Amino acid sequence: MSGSETIIIVGAGGHGRGILEVLRAAAAAAGTSCPAAGFLDDNPNVLASTPGGLPVFGDLKEVPRLIREGHHFLIGVGEPRTRRAVADR
Repeated sequence: MSGSETIIIVGAGGHGRGILEVLRAAAAAAGTSCPAAGFLDDNPNVLASTPGGLPVFGDLKEVPRLIREGHHFLIGVGEPRTRRAVADR
């Protein structure tokens, strides 16, 4: 899978993991591989974890590098104010 086909989910909490499950179900229904490559999260407690079996690549400071690599992003933050703040960053 090339970078242009991969999705990074911003937020490794419950909402982000729910988005991963939707992506996996859609890919399975289409007979394709799941486009999710991993997560970004500003919570240092999740940086060494593997939610849903995928890595956490770091915090939001990694976005510029990942954009240059051709990744796409989905915001997986459920709380509206926090989601807006993430989108604004």
